Amino acid sequence: MKWIDLLWRLVQVAVGPFVQELKQDLARWRWWLFQSLLLTLLASMCGLVVLLLVALLVVMAYWDTHRLEALSGLVLAYTALAAWMVWRARQLMILPSGASSSGRDEREPCCGVRSGRACRGN
Repeated sequence: MKWIDLLWRLVQVAVGPFVQELKQDLARWRWWLFQSLLLTLLASMCGLVVLLLVALLVVMAYWDTHRLEALSGLVLAYTALAAWMVWRARQLMILPSGASSSGRDEREPCCGVRSGRACRGN
C-alpha cells in the first residue's frame, strides 16, 4: 500500500505544474472569449444603430419625392446585407476535416468550394 501511495504522490508532483498551467491558460482563454463576445455584442448594437439612422436619413431625405424607391432600395440593401452575413456565418461554421463533432468521418468541402467532392486527408 505504501508503494502505491508513494507512486501516486510522485505522479501528482510530476503532473502538478502542468495542471496548474493548464488551469491558468483555461482561465485566460475564458476571459479572452468573454471580452471578445462582449465587444462583438457592442459592435453589433452600434452597427444596428448606424443602420437605423441611415434608414431614417434616407427616408427623411426622399420621402416627398421618391418614397417607394427609397424604401425599396433600403429593403434590397438590408436583404443583401443579411444574406451576406448568413453566408459568411455559414463559411465560418464549417468544421475542418477530422474535427467532426459527431465522431463520424464527415468530410467538408475543400477551401470553401462546394463541388460535392470530398477532401482527401492532408
